[in-house]
Amino acid sequence: MLYIIQKGKHSSFRIPALYFSKSDGLEGSFRFLPSAWYKRPDSNIDWLDLNKLLGISFGFHQQDSLRIAWRPLFEEPGKLELFSYRYNGGNRTFETMGSIQTDQTHAYQLLLLRQQNEAIFQIEGLEPKKVSMTYPGKSWGYCLFPYFGGNLTAPQDIEIEVEIRMKKEKG
Repeated sequence: MLYIIQKGKHSSFRIPALYFSKSDGLEGSFRFLPSAWYKRPDSNIDWLDLNKLLGISFGFHQQDSLRIAWRPLFEEPGKLELFSYRYNGGNRTFETMGSIQTDQTHAYQLLLLRQQNEAIFQIEGLEPKKVSMTYPGKSWGYCLFPYFGGNLTAPQDIEIEVEIRMKKEKG
């Protein structure tokens, strides 16, 4: 599905895809169109903010969630840096995963290892990233779609193709 975040907006507005059972994670593919790379904003420290590609919440997303995040590598036109991004008990952390070029399709998996209190971010062409995650007991949440910012809004129309499939727990 093509998501377009219009200039001056944060999201393409999609009604959240709710789920009401425990999930094993997400899988699918994504492609950032060339419009996802933008020039570094002048005189504003918010250029360090991360944009969000996709993810899953466990209840409310700023309390407990996992996402793939991104921002341009401003010195390298067409190149984006990807991050594992998580809220766990309301505490936000993120770690770099590597970089990709725009206009290339990448398969991904976000695996939820509840018994081990871990999650694994797997993106085609990058090393997997394992993070710790204390999963809340909630059995509801929602998929998280592309979002621009932090504080800044999109400096231009941002186009991203994303396919999201929820992996259901067996048993």
